[in-house]
This record gives sequence, C-alpha cells and structure tokens, in this order.
Amino acid sequence: MVDPPKPGSSKEPPRKSVRLQDQTVSEKKAGKLPTQESPETSSPREEEEDEDEEDSVPVLTMRDLHRQMASLVDQVHRLTQENAELRSNVVLTTESPPITAEPPFSPSPRYTSTTPEPLRVKLSERTPAIESLSDGVDPTFRQWQASIVDRLEINSDHYRSERARMALVWGHTTGIAKGYLEPQYLSDSDGYRFQNAEEMIALLKSYFVSGNEQAESRAAFHRLLMDKRESFPAFKARFISAAIKGSVSRSEWPFYL
Repeated sequence: MVDPPKPGSSKEPPRKSVRLQDQTVSEKKAGKLPTQESPETSSPREEEEDEDEEDSVPVLTMRDLHRQMASLVDQVHRLTQENAELRSNVVLTTESPPITAEPPFSPSPRYTSTTPEPLRVKLSERTPAIESLSDGVDPTFRQWQASIVDRLEINSDHYRSERARMALVWGHTTGIAKGYLEPQYLSDSDGYRFQNAEEMIALLKSYFVSGNEQAESRAAFHRLLMDKRESFPAFKARFISAAIKGSVSRSEWPFYL
C-alpha cells in the first residue's frame, strides 16, 4: 500500500529526474551533446599557441647586450662631438637694450628765453706752471718774463680781458717784486693805476735789468776762465751763455776758447 504524499513535498516523483539524467548521459555518449570541459584542462591547439608565443619572445645573449651597449656609447660620443662643434661655432654677442628716444622738449612760447646760449668752446691746454718772481735770482727776471709771455700768448683764450692778463702778472709775483707793483696796481687813481699787463712787466724790468746789462755781461765774458775741476762741457755752456748775454759775435768765439 503506497503512502500518500505529504504536504510540502515535490510535485514530481524523483524517478522522472533520474530518467532525464540517464538520457543526458546517453546523448553525450552518442555524441549528440558537447562535453563540457573542466576549466583546468585546455585543448591541444591552445597549448600549441602558447608554445608558439613563448618561442616568438627574443632571447638576448650577453654578446647582444654588449653590442647594444657599444652602440649606445658610440651614439653618446657622436652627440658630444656635435655639441662641442656647435658651441665652438656660436659667436657670443652682447646686445645693448633698445634705447627709447624721448621726444625733444619744446618749451612753451610763454617761457622761451630770447637770450641765445653761449657756445661752449674747448679751451687750450695751459702751459707749465710759472714760478713767482721775487728777488730776481731764482727765477731771474728774464726766465719769469719768458714764462709769463708764453702763457699770455699760447693761452690767450683763457685771458680774454686786459683785467685777466693783469691778474696773471700780479698773481705770479711775491716779495720784492710784488712790492714794486703794489703802489700802482692798488691805486684808486686812473693816473697811477696800470692800464695793461705790459706796463707791469716793463716796471719790473726797470728794477731787475740795469741799463748797462750788456756791457756788464761782455766784461763778465772776458773774465771767464775754466776751473781745474770743471769739465769742458760745463765750461762751454757757461761760455756760450756769457757770449750771448754780452752780444759777442760768433766769429769771435774761437779766439776765446
């Protein structure tokens, strides 16, 4: 006697599922259904493809590595030489920054000056310094006079007025010579005051150069003797100086040497 099915049990009996399983197994054996391969196993074709991929990967030997290293070293050396050649051909130039020219200043007509600007002229270079005249010994009046005349003529652009020329003579005297010039140079009267630099030089000449200077110089020439310890060049220099001061003719010089 068969027991009735309990509530909650499957609607079909388990015998039917067994039949389906048997049918599936029989179909697989007959080749009607493809067999499902396990994920761990692979087909021979896939294994061959994997082997081909492994064979296609290049295997580098030590010789190949040395060749590649040598090639890289050659490339670095060649690039270094090219860089050095380029640096040697480069010409360094220093360019000044651009100059921005400002527009010329044009003053307003209201503030424009009608007085023309004086021309700036380069003055001449001054002659050597002049030693002041004092007692007529060092320097002598002749030496001092020559220096003053040179300054007034060569540097005339520095002394454009007669007042400036007189100031030059006054500024280069001291002691006795300045005492000779002082009364007339500082006088307030036009009748006594110097009018130009030539008058000042002439006054000093009257004090330091006697009227019989030529006769005295000629007499000194005839008294001229050579010292025992004096060299001939030194005596010759004194001889010529005395002859010129005494106005001795050149034709007479050999008779006194």
